[in-house]
This record gives sequence, structure tokens and C-alpha cells, in this order.
Amino acid sequence: EWQHHSIAHKLMESLIDCARNRGLELMEGFVLSDNRKMLALAQSLGFAVSIDKEDLALRVVKKYL
Repeated sequence: EWQHHSIAHKLMESLIDCARNRGLELMEGFVLSDNRKMLALAQSLGFAVSIDKEDLALRVVKKYL
């Protein structure tokens, strides 16, 4: 029912703003490689996506703030 209302996008933007306001310079996380929606969301927010060299089932998402 709540899908397609940009809630995840708004929550991630809030997390990015909070991290930036606290002086963090980098946000980094791990996403399952088959979670295409989360990977697309991360990319739309400016995160770079790369393969985790230790676990091919994971992708590393990074955004410099």
C-alpha cells in the first residue's frame, strides 16, 4: 500500500542530511546484489555502487558528503 510514494527516497534524503549536519564525510552501506530497487534508489541519490570483493552477493554503496 505504501509502495511508490517515495517514502524510501525521503527517508534516505533525511539520513544524508543528518549525516552531513553531524560532520560526516562519507556514507557507506551494503546492499544485496539482487535488490535492484535499493541499488537504483542509491544511484538516484548519488551513491556509487561497486562489487564487494569479499562477498559477490553484496554491493557496496558510497556517497561522499
